[in-house]
Amino acid sequence: MVSVVVRGRLLGRGGIGNMMLDVAPAPTARELIGAVVAAQLAGQGAVVWSDCSRLYLTDEEIAAMAAEGAVRLGVPGETSVRTGEVLPTVTAATARAVEAFRCGVFVMFAGSSQVGGVDETVRLRDGDRVVFLRLTALAGG
Repeated sequence: MVSVVVRGRLLGRGGIGNMMLDVAPAPTARELIGAVVAAQLAGQGAVVWSDCSRLYLTDEEIAAMAAEGAVRLGVPGETSVRTGEVLPTVTAATARAVEAFRCGVFVMFAGSSQVGGVDETVRLRDGDRVVFLRLTALAGG
């Protein structure tokens, strides 16, 4: 196992803070995403669900909630007061995050390299920084 520092950034806000995570030294991107999602949903470190959950919403879901007046999120596995639906479990949130990565909604950097695909092996060393960066389209182009 190696200890890495995971950092995510939310659009229009500062980061969600650093999270220390112990992972295998050579996971696939899919496995690394899954480990990070599980740690975030568990509220590991200073990361809390309300801060990171927007990472797993599509642009359409955010826009629809914003049109109603607020983007409200709850605790994973519990029923949403707003929609009556059960909020994502680790498995569902991981699947959504992997699909978002595959579709180019966000990019991942591990150490000094960008990770290209979900099945790519990510070589990690103790203290490496893993960064998830959500991409947005530029207006007017």
